[in-house]
Amino acid sequence: AMKIAVMMSALAACCMGEDVPVQVTGTLSCPHYFNYRISLREEDGPDPLDMIYRDQMLTSNGAATPYLATGVASDNVGKVEPVLTIEHNCNSLYKCLCKDFGEIDARVEVTLNVDLAKPPPGLKECDICEDARTAPNKK
Repeated sequence: AMKIAVMMSALAACCMGEDVPVQVTGTLSCPHYFNYRISLREEDGPDPLDMIYRDQMLTSNGAATPYLATGVASDNVGKVEPVLTIEHNCNSLYKCLCKDFGEIDARVEVTLNVDLAKPPPGLKECDICEDARTAPNKK
């Protein structure tokens, strides 16, 4: 009976979901006026996604514009996989950029300053912004 109890508690610890605070701050810049939207989501494998944070579409005059995306990522299966998306029209072209933080199980606090005309390594073009725009907010 003791062995079964130990195995059950080990199984529960291994497979319980994680709640992980995620905060991404920084600035967005572009040589001229631009529109942008920041979203933070949690990848769920085959499920679409869970929204952690989503801005309305905002406008900047081109100066370094501060942003803050914050929330709690959770996953029923294991570690969380937060992804930041930045939709923008810097240089008059619509783009969707993503920063994948990989699998994590501890608080994330990141500063990410982005020149939208020349995105830094680690921020890649992707096609999930429409999903991020239309997904229901996480409860």
